[in-house]
Amino acid sequence: MVVAAVVGTVTRMVMVSLHPNIMDLGSALMVGILFVIYLYLPIRLVTSVALAAAFSIVAPLWWSLSQGAALPPDQLYRVLIWLLLANALGFTAANCMQRSLRTQFAQSLLLQQLLFTDSLTGIANHRRFDSALEREWRRCRRTGAPLSLLMIDVDHFKPYNDQFGHQQGDDCLRRLARLLLDGVARHGDSGRALRWRRICLPLPECGMAGARLTISVGVATAKDLFGEPGALMGLAGKLLYAAKAAGRNQVIVGQLPAGKAAARSA
Repeated sequence: MVVAAVVGTVTRMVMVSLHPNIMDLGSALMVGILFVIYLYLPIRLVTSVALAAAFSIVAPLWWSLSQGAALPPDQLYRVLIWLLLANALGFTAANCMQRSLRTQFAQSLLLQQLLFTDSLTGIANHRRFDSALEREWRRCRRTGAPLSLLMIDVDHFKPYNDQFGHQQGDDCLRRLARLLLDGVARHGDSGRALRWRRICLPLPECGMAGARLTISVGVATAKDLFGEPGALMGLAGKLLYAAKAAGRNQVIVGQLPAGKAAARSA
């Protein structure tokens, strides 16, 4: 598109040079080309300003030399004034358009972040999890790498929430979410492995010495990734319930080869 616009500009200037009878259209043509440069070319504002400045210098000189003595000086001055005004108006309009586009882009990013962020914990929500799982499933299937999924549940959280109130429970969940986020191996890899450590959150609010909040975890791993990741999620849920049934505060790990899970305790 840029090449076509440049070719069109050169063609029109050649027409003005070769046909003195349309000399009066030269100023309008130059002003129109300037607005095309500022408003229609898919280039950055700095590039459009540089291109418009170069055109504003070259075009009048070319036009003047092509017309020779037939071009009155006062007409050349009017052309220069029109070019200055066109540059000012074109720059203002292009700058406003790009600022509007940047604002819309920033608003869309903010909206996307709000849509994919849990309002309580401040980490990725279920919508973001589904997207990340689908992406990681495709990536691991393409590269042949295994994929692990952790399903985590807070042990005895409902009694704690009922006894100390929802506000205290929400604060507890935010602290736990931060601990889990800090344990992600690489930034942004929410679907990948955690550097596991047994998480025990001190709960001074309980008023009981040694009171701790623990979690139960089901870890499902798939080495041969076929179909959809639903089977991996199902295995992770079963392993989580197995960890809770075994007394909580522990991890149960299982593998999903050809749709069958072989579970073991960790």
